[in-house]
Amino acid sequence: SDDTPDDEDLMQLAGNERKKVWQPPEGVVGPNDQCFLTYLEDFDLEAASTGSSGNNTLAIKFEVPQDSRRFSFNIAQADQVDADFDSILFHFNPRQQRGGQVVLNDKEGGIWGQALSIPLSQLPVIFGKESCTLQIQIQPEGFDVFFDDQHCARLEH
Repeated sequence: SDDTPDDEDLMQLAGNERKKVWQPPEGVVGPNDQCFLTYLEDFDLEAASTGSSGNNTLAIKFEVPQDSRRFSFNIAQADQVDADFDSILFHFNPRQQRGGQVVLNDKEGGIWGQALSIPLSQLPVIFGKESCTLQIQIQPEGFDVFFDDQHCARLEH
């Protein structure tokens, strides 16, 4: 039988095992300290954002334990790793605190933009669900955000 997954996995596991538990390392003092990074080698952000490329969607499949308080996914240019992510093109940050919300934002030159907040009650379950899928479509006007196939917001450029 063929054990090759249908989708490209960034963190492939041996055999048929498809679940991996990731924990932040001990001694983390800042949001970027020892974070999980991956590079999209063949992704052209400029071509995607102008609509001149068909490769404009990033899909992330993940699981978040029920007792997690918050987490985030960021999209940034590769040169921002050494700049401690002074500029972030897209920030997705679900939080269970204060009634629960998903915060979308960007950051330029170390200054956060105008945040967009969506109450967790308006979205499919994120915390404690076995599998969630976040899709980010990069459009000329901004980032369209889909969560479990439901359009939930647009963060404009």
